Amino acid sequence: MESHTADDGKRVYYTPQGPAPSVTTILSTLPHPGLDEWKERVGPEEAARISKEATDIGNCMHNMLEANVRDEPYIMTGLPNEDMAAQMFRVVMLFGLKDLNEVWGIEVPLHCEDMYAGRTDLVGVYARKASIIDYKSSKMMKQASWLEDYKHQIAAYAIAHDEMFPEESIEQGVILLGTRPNPEYRVPPKVQRVIMDRAEMYEYKMKWLDVVDAYHESH
Repeated sequence: MESHTADDGKRVYYTPQGPAPSVTTILSTLPHPGLDEWKERVGPEEAARISKEATDIGNCMHNMLEANVRDEPYIMTGLPNEDMAAQMFRVVMLFGLKDLNEVWGIEVPLHCEDMYAGRTDLVGVYARKASIIDYKSSKMMKQASWLEDYKHQIAAYAIAHDEMFPEESIEQGVILLGTRPNPEYRVPPKVQRVIMDRAEMYEYKMKWLDVVDAYHESH
C-alpha cells in the first residue's frame, strides 16, 4: 500500500478501494487545546524546533526497536540525540518488549476500505494475547488525558486489521512509550506501558468510528 504526503503534510494512502486519508491526518482535525496553548506560549519557531527534535528522537528509537524485532543490526548514524534515543530503546526493549511472544507483522499497512489507512509498528502476540503494538516517545510520562490520540490510533488499526484478517482477531492494544533521560536531575529513561483491554478497545473503536464519520462528512 503506497502513500503520498502532500505539501500541507497530510498523508494519503492508495488502497484497493481508492485513496484514503491517513489515521494521523484524521486525528489532526480533532481539537488539541493544550497543544495549541503551548504553541502560542513558546512561539511558532520554538514550537517547530522542539517538535522536530522530538520527532527525530522518536524516529531513531523506533528504528532501533524495529531492527531489534527483525533481529537485524542497527547502524548508528551520528544524528543529534541518537545516544539519547539508544538509551530509550534499551528500556523499551528490556521492559516493554519482554512480553512479546510472537511477531505476525512489522510496519504493517492497514486500511478500512477507503475510509482511512496507516501503518502500525507491530502486530503479534503480547502477553499471550493478539495485539496491535505501537511505539511512542516522550519527554516525560503522560497522564491519561494525553493518551487519547494514541488510543484512537490503536483502535483504528485494530478495526482495519480485523477487517483485513478476520481469522486473527485483535484482543488488546499495547502502547510502549519510551521517556527521555534527564542527566541534570539524574532521571533515567523509563518505559510507560499502556494496555488497552477488550472493554477499552471497544470504547475507543466506537469513538474512532464517530471521528471518521465526522471527518468524511466535513471533507
